[in-house]
Amino acid sequence: MKICKYLILFLIFLCISNISHADIDWNVKDIRWNSYSDGLEKLKASNEIGLVILYADWCATCKKYSKLFKSEKIVSALKDITIIKANAEIEMQVKHLKEYDEKYVPKTIVIDSNGNVVTELYGDKEDYMFFQPPDDLESLLDIIKVVKEENVKIKSLKANELSKE
Repeated sequence: MKICKYLILFLIFLCISNISHADIDWNVKDIRWNSYSDGLEKLKASNEIGLVILYADWCATCKKYSKLFKSEKIVSALKDITIIKANAEIEMQVKHLKEYDEKYVPKTIVIDSNGNVVTELYGDKEDYMFFQPPDDLESLLDIIKVVKEENVKIKSLKANELSKE
């Protein structure tokens, strides 16, 4: 009887988990999301920095945060940026990012072309450094703007180096 009870509870949990997974809409129609390995490959080829969004299927805050990516402003701002979406619970390649700055999701992390976290772009923020409020469009736009500005600097430096050769 106890085994039956636990089995039923497990099945209910499984159903709820699947429902919450189906509800997370990251706007794959309008945003070119990359896997971690594909995104890192693009960053290495361009020598730029990009964004990693770490999430978990069970996370209610992640679900709310995903709605920001439906905004026309966000879709437009992300056009020239390599953006990576990774499930922190499943994808082992992002384990080092998951452990960085506490164990929470969602995280919006800027990485360089080697996959290293670019912490200096976050200023003096120490606690929950990579947390973006799930209902604050402007906060997300600010971090995207910083990434774009840094990529312009990187391109400019690269162009100057090439012109000296």
